[in-house]
Amino acid sequence: MQLKSNSILPEVIEVTPDKFEDERGYFFRVYEDNKDLADYIGKIVNINRSYNINKGTVRGLHFQHQPHGETKMVTCVRGAIYDVAMDVREESKTFGEHIGVTLSERNGKSLIVPKGFAHGFMTLMDDTEVIYFTDEYWRPVHEDVVSEREIKWPLNSTVISKKDRNSPLLHSGSFIPY
Repeated sequence: MQLKSNSILPEVIEVTPDKFEDERGYFFRVYEDNKDLADYIGKIVNINRSYNINKGTVRGLHFQHQPHGETKMVTCVRGAIYDVAMDVREESKTFGEHIGVTLSERNGKSLIVPKGFAHGFMTLMDDTEVIYFTDEYWRPVHEDVVSEREIKWPLNSTVISKKDRNSPLLHSGSFIPY
């Protein structure tokens, strides 16, 4: 398993599994409780699954405020997504910066999105499934959303929830930073 940080947002970690392929197909470990990963994500308390019918579906950009900030490890298990992490820590020199990574069933990559970062994704194929592990319980009163309009998505969005569509822009004056 290789862990790679990004030059723009070094706290966001791309995980590439060791993949074993033969005539049957392939095998790789999505998560292993080892020291390398433990440096980035704590004890996993939730494993969430998201099924998305249509290509172009957007979910996010979601995060939880302190004291219940959460780290997510996101993996696409069917289809493909453009996965985004955005720094929403107001005191950070990279506040508002974001990165996007393609995660797919085939490449097996995961993205670790740390506390203080909003997370969202766009499906690149119909019938796409995503799983993500979190190290904090979902707390609706601590949840917040940054507008998906902050991101230049690779496709036109086809489906987005009302809550996400109506969320504030980062510099709108109504957005509450992490």
